[in-house]
Amino acid sequence: MRRKNNKISLFISNMKIGGAQKVALVLANEISERGHKVDLVILNGRGEYLNYLVDGVTLINLNSDRAYKALPKLISYLRDQKPIVMLSFMEIDNILSIIARMLSFINVRVIINIHALLSQEKRHSNNSNYKISITLSRYLYPFAHGIIGVSQGVVEDLVNRFGISRHRCKTIYNPIGSIHEKSYQINSLLSLGKHSFRPLILSVGTLKKSKHFQNLIRGFNLVRLERDCQLAILGEGDERTNLEELIRELDLQNDVLLPGSVDDSFPYMERATVFVLSSIWESFGLVLVEAMSAGTPVVSTDCPTGPSEILKDGLYGELVPVGNPKRLAKAIIKTFDDPIDSKILVKRAKDFSTEKIIPQYISYIGKVCN
Repeated sequence: MRRKNNKISLFISNMKIGGAQKVALVLANEISERGHKVDLVILNGRGEYLNYLVDGVTLINLNSDRAYKALPKLISYLRDQKPIVMLSFMEIDNILSIIARMLSFINVRVIINIHALLSQEKRHSNNSNYKISITLSRYLYPFAHGIIGVSQGVVEDLVNRFGISRHRCKTIYNPIGSIHEKSYQINSLLSLGKHSFRPLILSVGTLKKSKHFQNLIRGFNLVRLERDCQLAILGEGDERTNLEELIRELDLQNDVLLPGSVDDSFPYMERATVFVLSSIWESFGLVLVEAMSAGTPVVSTDCPTGPSEILKDGLYGELVPVGNPKRLAKAIIKTFDDPIDSKILVKRAKDFSTEKIIPQYISYIGKVCN
Protein backbone atom coordinates (compact mmCIF):
# COMPACT_ATOMS: atom_id res chain seq x y z
CA MET A 1 0.00 0.00 0.00
CA ARG A 2 2.38 2.64 -1.29
CA ARG A 3 -0.05 5.43 -2.08
CA LYS A 4 -0.09 8.54 0.06
CA ASN A 5 -3.61 7.93 1.33
CA ASN A 6 -3.70 4.41 2.77
CA LYS A 7 -7.21 4.60 4.21
CA ILE A 8 -9.14 1.33 3.99
CA SER A 9 -12.94 1.49 3.82
CA LEU A 10 -15.27 -1.33 4.79
CA PHE A 11 -18.82 -1.02 3.48
CA ILE A 12 -21.77 -3.00 4.85
CA SER A 13 -25.51 -2.35 5.07
CA ASN A 14 -25.80 -2.65 8.85
CA MET A 15 -24.08 -4.06 11.90
CA LYS A 16 -26.88 -6.21 13.23
CA ILE A 17 -26.07 -9.67 14.56
CA GLY A 18 -25.02 -11.82 11.61
CA GLY A 19 -22.09 -13.68 10.14
CA ALA A 20 -21.00 -11.09 7.56
CA GLN A 21 -21.43 -8.29 10.12
CA LYS A 22 -19.26 -10.09 12.64
CA VAL A 23 -16.53 -10.56 10.04
CA ALA A 24 -16.73 -6.86 9.11
CA LEU A 25 -16.38 -5.97 12.78
CA VAL A 26 -13.36 -8.21 13.29
CA LEU A 27 -11.66 -6.94 10.12
CA ALA A 28 -12.28 -3.29 10.95
CA ASN A 29 -10.91 -3.65 14.47
CA GLU A 30 -7.94 -5.83 13.62
CA ILE A 31 -6.82 -3.86 10.56
CA SER A 32 -7.09 -0.65 12.59
CA GLU A 33 -5.08 -2.11 15.45
CA ARG A 34 -2.35 -3.01 12.96
CA GLY A 35 -1.84 0.69 12.23
CA HIS A 36 -4.05 1.32 9.19
CA LYS A 37 -6.65 4.06 8.83
CA VAL A 38 -10.05 2.40 8.72
CA ASP A 39 -13.53 3.72 7.93
CA LEU A 40 -16.56 1.55 8.54
CA VAL A 41 -19.27 2.80 6.18
CA ILE A 42 -22.84 1.67 6.84
CA LEU A 43 -26.23 2.47 5.31
CA ASN A 44 -27.77 3.27 8.68
CA GLY A 45 -26.67 3.53 12.29
CA ARG A 46 -28.32 0.35 13.51
CA GLY A 47 -26.69 -2.78 14.80
CA GLU A 48 -25.57 -4.42 18.03
CA TYR A 49 -22.02 -4.89 16.80
CA LEU A 50 -21.43 -1.14 16.66
CA ASN A 51 -20.90 -1.35 20.42
CA TYR A 52 -17.70 -3.32 19.84
CA LEU A 53 -15.80 -1.05 17.45
CA VAL A 54 -12.36 -0.02 18.69
CA ASP A 55 -11.54 3.68 18.97
CA GLY A 56 -9.33 3.68 15.87
CA VAL A 57 -12.21 2.86 13.51
CA THR A 58 -14.12 5.86 12.10
CA LEU A 59 -17.83 5.17 11.68
CA ILE A 60 -19.40 6.72 8.57
CA ASN A 61 -23.20 6.60 8.70
CA LEU A 62 -24.89 7.27 5.35
CA ASN A 63 -28.28 7.56 7.10
CA SER A 64 -30.17 5.83 4.29
CA ASP A 65 -33.14 3.57 4.85
CA ARG A 66 -32.97 2.23 1.28
CA ALA A 67 -29.95 0.97 -0.60
CA TYR A 68 -30.63 2.98 -3.77
CA LYS A 69 -30.85 6.20 -1.72
CA ALA A 70 -27.37 5.57 -0.39
CA LEU A 71 -25.67 5.53 -3.79
CA PRO A 72 -25.21 9.34 -4.17
CA LYS A 73 -23.92 9.53 -0.59
CA LEU A 74 -21.52 6.67 -1.17
CA ILE A 75 -20.22 8.37 -4.31
CA SER A 76 -19.70 11.62 -2.36
CA TYR A 77 -17.88 9.70 0.37
CA LEU A 78 -15.48 8.16 -2.15
CA ARG A 79 -14.78 11.51 -3.77
CA ASP A 80 -14.23 13.28 -0.44
CA GLN A 81 -12.22 10.66 1.42
CA LYS A 82 -10.49 8.90 -1.51
CA PRO A 83 -9.73 5.62 0.29
CA ILE A 84 -7.16 3.39 -1.32
CA VAL A 85 -9.57 0.46 -1.27
CA MET A 86 -13.14 -0.35 -0.30
CA LEU A 87 -14.18 -3.80 0.89
CA SER A 88 -17.88 -4.69 0.78
CA PHE A 89 -19.56 -7.65 2.42
CA MET A 90 -23.08 -8.46 1.23
CA GLU A 91 -24.67 -8.77 -2.22
CA ILE A 92 -26.39 -5.38 -2.34
CA ASP A 93 -23.30 -3.77 -0.78
CA ASN A 94 -21.13 -5.35 -3.46
CA ILE A 95 -23.37 -4.03 -6.23
CA LEU A 96 -23.45 -0.51 -4.73
CA SER A 97 -19.69 -0.40 -4.18
CA ILE A 98 -18.96 -1.32 -7.80
CA ILE A 99 -21.45 1.20 -9.22
CA ALA A 100 -20.30 3.94 -6.82
CA ARG A 101 -16.70 3.41 -7.85
CA MET A 102 -17.63 3.67 -11.54
CA LEU A 103 -19.61 6.88 -11.05
CA SER A 104 -17.12 8.52 -8.69
CA PHE A 105 -14.39 8.56 -11.36
CA ILE A 106 -11.65 8.15 -8.77
CA ASN A 107 -8.94 5.54 -8.53
CA VAL A 108 -10.24 3.46 -5.64
CA ARG A 109 -9.95 -0.30 -5.69
CA VAL A 110 -13.03 -2.35 -4.88
CA ILE A 111 -12.79 -5.78 -3.25
CA ILE A 112 -16.03 -7.66 -2.77
CA ASN A 113 -16.53 -10.37 -0.15
CA ILE A 114 -18.89 -13.21 -1.00
CA HIS A 115 -20.55 -14.50 2.18
CA ALA A 116 -23.28 -16.51 0.47
CA LEU A 117 -23.63 -19.54 -1.74
CA LEU A 118 -25.25 -17.48 -4.46
CA SER A 119 -26.70 -20.30 -6.55
CA GLN A 120 -28.60 -21.67 -3.55
CA GLU A 121 -29.67 -18.23 -2.34
CA LYS A 122 -31.05 -17.33 -5.76
CA ARG A 123 -32.93 -20.62 -6.05
CA HIS A 124 -34.55 -20.52 -2.61
CA SER A 125 -34.94 -16.84 -1.69
CA ASN A 126 -38.41 -15.30 -1.67
CA ASN A 127 -36.98 -11.78 -1.69
CA SER A 128 -37.28 -10.41 -5.23
CA ASN A 129 -34.82 -7.56 -4.60
CA TYR A 130 -32.26 -10.03 -3.29
CA LYS A 131 -32.71 -12.22 -6.38
CA ILE A 132 -32.23 -9.19 -8.62
CA SER A 133 -28.98 -8.29 -6.84
CA ILE A 134 -27.71 -11.86 -7.31
CA THR A 135 -28.64 -11.71 -11.02
CA LEU A 136 -26.80 -8.39 -11.37
CA SER A 137 -23.73 -9.92 -9.74
CA ARG A 138 -23.07 -11.98 -12.87
CA TYR A 139 -22.63 -8.77 -14.87
CA LEU A 140 -21.10 -6.42 -12.28
CA TYR A 141 -18.75 -8.62 -10.23
CA PRO A 142 -16.20 -8.82 -13.07
CA PHE A 143 -15.70 -5.06 -12.61
CA ALA A 144 -14.44 -5.55 -9.04
CA HIS A 145 -10.67 -5.41 -8.63
CA GLY A 146 -10.74 -8.36 -6.25
CA ILE A 147 -13.20 -11.05 -5.21
CA ILE A 148 -12.89 -12.90 -1.89
CA GLY A 149 -14.85 -16.09 -1.35
CA VAL A 150 -15.11 -17.19 2.27
CA SER A 151 -14.65 -20.85 1.34
CA GLN A 152 -13.35 -22.87 -1.59
CA GLY A 153 -16.92 -23.97 -2.24
CA VAL A 154 -18.09 -20.37 -2.59
CA VAL A 155 -15.37 -19.71 -5.15
CA GLU A 156 -16.31 -22.86 -7.08
CA ASP A 157 -19.93 -21.68 -7.09
CA LEU A 158 -18.91 -18.28 -8.51
CA VAL A 159 -16.80 -19.88 -11.21
CA ASN A 160 -19.14 -22.70 -12.22
CA ARG A 161 -22.55 -21.06 -11.77
CA PHE A 162 -21.86 -17.37 -12.42
CA GLY A 163 -19.05 -17.43 -14.95
CA ILE A 164 -16.55 -15.49 -12.82
CA SER A 165 -12.94 -16.06 -13.88
CA ARG A 166 -11.10 -18.19 -11.36
CA HIS A 167 -7.99 -16.00 -11.46
CA ARG A 168 -10.08 -13.05 -10.19
CA CYS A 169 -11.08 -14.95 -7.04
CA LYS A 170 -9.27 -15.53 -3.78
CA THR A 171 -10.32 -17.85 -0.96
CA ILE A 172 -9.82 -16.35 2.50
CA TYR A 173 -11.61 -18.05 5.35
CA ASN A 174 -13.56 -16.01 7.88
CA PRO A 175 -11.61 -15.10 11.01
CA ILE A 176 -12.89 -15.79 14.49
CA GLY A 177 -12.84 -12.60 16.51
CA SER A 178 -12.59 -12.04 20.23
CA ILE A 179 -15.54 -9.76 20.93
CA HIS A 180 -16.25 -11.86 24.00
CA GLU A 181 -13.05 -10.44 25.49
CA LYS A 182 -14.27 -6.87 24.86
CA SER A 183 -17.89 -7.55 25.80
CA TYR A 184 -19.56 -5.31 28.34
CA GLN A 185 -22.35 -7.87 28.58
CA ILE A 186 -21.97 -10.82 30.95
CA ASN A 187 -24.31 -13.50 29.67
CA SER A 188 -26.00 -15.58 32.32
CA LEU A 189 -26.49 -19.26 31.71
CA LEU A 190 -29.59 -20.27 29.84
CA SER A 191 -32.72 -19.94 31.91
CA LEU A 192 -33.49 -23.51 30.90
CA GLY A 193 -30.49 -24.60 32.89
CA LYS A 194 -30.92 -22.61 36.10
CA HIS A 195 -31.96 -25.71 38.02
CA SER A 196 -30.52 -28.26 35.66
CA PHE A 197 -27.05 -29.16 34.49
CA ARG A 198 -28.18 -31.66 31.91
CA PRO A 199 -26.01 -32.00 28.79
CA LEU A 200 -26.69 -29.06 26.49
CA ILE A 201 -26.95 -29.28 22.72
CA LEU A 202 -26.46 -25.81 21.23
CA SER A 203 -26.96 -24.23 17.82
CA VAL A 204 -26.61 -20.62 16.70
CA GLY A 205 -28.01 -18.94 13.61
CA THR A 206 -30.77 -16.89 12.06
CA LEU A 207 -34.11 -18.67 12.33
CA LYS A 208 -34.57 -19.18 8.60
CA LYS A 209 -35.29 -22.16 6.38
CA SER A 210 -31.72 -22.67 5.16
CA LYS A 211 -30.57 -23.36 8.74
CA HIS A 212 -33.08 -26.25 8.88
CA PHE A 213 -33.61 -26.10 12.63
CA GLN A 214 -36.69 -28.29 12.18
CA ASN A 215 -34.32 -31.12 11.36
CA LEU A 216 -32.29 -30.39 14.48
CA ILE A 217 -35.40 -30.37 16.70
CA ARG A 218 -36.57 -33.67 15.22
CA GLY A 219 -33.10 -35.14 15.71
CA PHE A 220 -33.03 -33.86 19.29
CA ASN A 221 -36.38 -35.55 19.90
CA LEU A 222 -34.74 -38.87 18.99
CA VAL A 223 -31.73 -38.15 21.22
CA ARG A 224 -34.12 -37.49 24.13
CA LEU A 225 -35.37 -41.08 23.85
CA GLU A 226 -31.92 -42.21 24.96
CA ARG A 227 -30.40 -39.28 26.88
CA ASP A 228 -31.65 -36.71 29.36
CA CYS A 229 -30.46 -33.49 27.72
CA GLN A 230 -31.60 -30.07 26.55
CA LEU A 231 -31.42 -28.04 23.34
CA ALA A 232 -30.97 -24.29 22.86
CA ILE A 233 -31.01 -22.44 19.53
CA LEU A 234 -29.70 -18.87 19.70
CA GLY A 235 -31.02 -16.58 16.99
CA GLU A 236 -34.04 -14.76 15.67
CA GLY A 237 -35.91 -14.87 12.38
CA ASP A 238 -39.00 -15.60 10.33
CA GLU A 239 -39.12 -19.30 11.23
CA ARG A 240 -39.68 -18.74 14.96
CA THR A 241 -43.42 -19.42 14.82
CA ASN A 242 -42.96 -22.65 12.85
CA LEU A 243 -40.25 -23.84 15.23
CA GLU A 244 -42.37 -23.09 18.28
CA GLU A 245 -45.26 -25.05 16.74
CA LEU A 246 -42.98 -28.04 16.14
CA ILE A 247 -41.69 -27.87 19.71
CA ARG A 248 -45.26 -27.97 21.01
CA GLU A 249 -46.20 -30.76 18.60
CA LEU A 250 -43.34 -32.91 19.92
CA ASP A 251 -44.04 -31.88 23.53
CA LEU A 252 -40.53 -30.49 24.00
CA GLN A 253 -41.43 -27.21 25.73
CA ASN A 254 -39.42 -28.17 28.84
CA ASP A 255 -36.40 -29.28 26.87
CA VAL A 256 -35.95 -26.78 24.01
CA LEU A 257 -35.28 -23.06 24.36
CA LEU A 258 -35.32 -20.32 21.72
CA PRO A 259 -33.91 -17.38 23.71
CA GLY A 260 -33.41 -15.09 20.69
CA SER A 261 -30.24 -13.41 19.51
CA VAL A 262 -27.30 -12.59 21.76
CA ASP A 263 -24.38 -10.29 21.05
CA ASP A 264 -21.90 -12.82 22.31
CA SER A 265 -22.58 -16.55 21.98
CA PHE A 266 -19.18 -17.65 23.30
CA PRO A 267 -20.28 -18.22 26.95
CA TYR A 268 -23.06 -20.47 25.68
CA MET A 269 -20.60 -22.39 23.53
CA GLU A 270 -18.39 -22.92 26.55
CA ARG A 271 -21.41 -24.25 28.47
CA ALA A 272 -22.52 -26.58 25.64
CA THR A 273 -21.80 -30.29 25.57
CA VAL A 274 -22.18 -30.51 21.79
CA PHE A 275 -22.59 -27.82 19.15
CA VAL A 276 -24.70 -28.67 16.09
CA LEU A 277 -24.98 -27.02 12.68
CA SER A 278 -28.00 -28.39 10.78
CA SER A 279 -28.00 -26.23 7.64
CA ILE A 280 -29.07 -27.14 4.13
CA TRP A 281 -26.28 -24.93 2.81
CA GLU A 282 -23.63 -22.58 4.20
CA SER A 283 -21.05 -20.28 2.67
CA PHE A 284 -18.62 -21.09 5.48
CA GLY A 285 -20.03 -21.92 8.92
CA LEU A 286 -18.18 -19.57 11.26
CA VAL A 287 -20.16 -20.80 14.28
CA LEU A 288 -18.47 -24.20 13.95
CA VAL A 289 -15.07 -22.58 14.32
CA GLU A 290 -16.26 -20.47 17.25
CA ALA A 291 -17.55 -23.55 19.05
CA MET A 292 -14.29 -25.39 18.42
CA SER A 293 -12.36 -22.40 19.77
CA ALA A 294 -14.31 -22.91 23.01
CA GLY A 295 -13.21 -26.55 23.04
CA THR A 296 -16.74 -27.78 22.34
CA PRO A 297 -17.15 -30.82 20.06
CA VAL A 298 -19.25 -30.23 16.95
CA VAL A 299 -21.64 -32.09 14.68
CA SER A 300 -22.61 -30.72 11.28
CA THR A 301 -24.55 -31.57 8.19
CA ASP A 302 -22.28 -32.21 5.24
CA CYS A 303 -23.91 -29.36 3.38
CA PRO A 304 -22.34 -27.24 0.68
CA THR A 305 -19.92 -25.69 1.22
CA GLY A 306 -18.00 -24.71 4.34
CA PRO A 307 -18.41 -27.40 7.04
CA SER A 308 -16.45 -30.14 5.27
CA GLU A 309 -13.58 -27.68 4.72
CA ILE A 310 -13.59 -26.61 8.37
CA LEU A 311 -13.85 -30.16 9.72
CA LYS A 312 -11.54 -31.63 7.06
CA ASP A 313 -14.09 -34.17 5.87
CA GLY A 314 -14.98 -35.31 9.38
CA LEU A 315 -11.55 -35.33 11.01
CA TYR A 316 -12.58 -32.68 13.56
CA GLY A 317 -16.28 -33.48 13.94
CA GLU A 318 -19.09 -35.68 12.73
CA LEU A 319 -20.55 -34.90 9.29
CA VAL A 320 -24.02 -36.23 8.48
CA PRO A 321 -26.35 -36.04 5.46
CA VAL A 322 -28.60 -33.01 5.11
CA GLY A 323 -32.18 -33.50 6.28
CA ASN A 324 -31.68 -36.82 8.07
CA PRO A 325 -32.72 -36.50 11.75
CA LYS A 326 -31.88 -40.15 12.52
CA ARG A 327 -28.28 -39.77 11.35
CA LEU A 328 -28.04 -36.43 13.14
CA ALA A 329 -29.27 -37.98 16.40
CA LYS A 330 -26.84 -40.87 16.06
CA ALA A 331 -23.93 -38.47 15.52
CA ILE A 332 -24.90 -36.38 18.56
CA ILE A 333 -25.06 -39.44 20.79
CA LYS A 334 -21.71 -40.66 19.44
CA THR A 335 -20.20 -37.25 20.21
CA PHE A 336 -21.67 -37.37 23.72
CA ASP A 337 -19.98 -40.72 24.30
CA ASP A 338 -16.68 -40.14 22.51
CA PRO A 339 -15.93 -36.42 22.09
CA ILE A 340 -12.82 -35.21 20.32
CA ASP A 341 -10.22 -33.83 22.73
CA SER A 342 -10.86 -30.14 23.31
CA LYS A 343 -7.17 -29.32 22.82
CA ILE A 344 -7.32 -30.74 19.30
CA LEU A 345 -10.39 -28.64 18.51
CA VAL A 346 -8.85 -25.45 19.90
CA LYS A 347 -5.70 -26.06 17.86
CA ARG A 348 -7.74 -26.49 14.67
CA ALA A 349 -9.72 -23.33 15.42
CA LYS A 350 -6.44 -21.38 15.55
CA ASP A 351 -6.13 -21.97 11.80
CA PHE A 352 -8.93 -19.39 11.52
CA SER A 353 -7.57 -16.95 14.10
CA THR A 354 -7.03 -13.29 13.36
CA GLU A 355 -3.30 -13.94 13.55
CA LYS A 356 -3.63 -16.27 10.56
CA ILE A 357 -6.41 -14.59 8.56
CA ILE A 358 -5.83 -10.83 8.91
CA PRO A 359 -2.35 -10.95 7.30
CA GLN A 360 -3.96 -12.73 4.33
CA TYR A 361 -6.43 -9.85 3.97
CA ILE A 362 -3.73 -7.20 4.27
CA SER A 363 -1.51 -9.03 1.79
CA TYR A 364 -4.37 -9.36 -0.70
CA ILE A 365 -5.34 -5.70 -0.30
CA GLY A 366 -1.72 -4.73 -1.00
CA LYS A 367 -1.62 -6.95 -4.07
CA VAL A 368 -4.83 -5.50 -5.47
CA CYS A 369 -3.78 -1.89 -4.77
CA ASN A 370 -0.27 -2.22 -6.16
